[in-house]
Amino acid sequence: MILLPGFIQWDTTKLEKLNSIPIRKGPEFASDLPTILKHIDDIKLSNSTPA
Repeated sequence: MILLPGFIQWDTTKLEKLNSIPIRKGPEFASDLPTILKHIDDIKLSNSTPA
């Protein structure tokens, strides 16, 4: 899985299909990344909404 910054303005679905690998939006702030990674198996990440 590729986790992109949550502040990107575009949906990752097209890029995900092009590369055949899950690409999701992470948190908007890097300081939230440890929390997201700690619970990565318990949350559903989105192609269009930041974590």
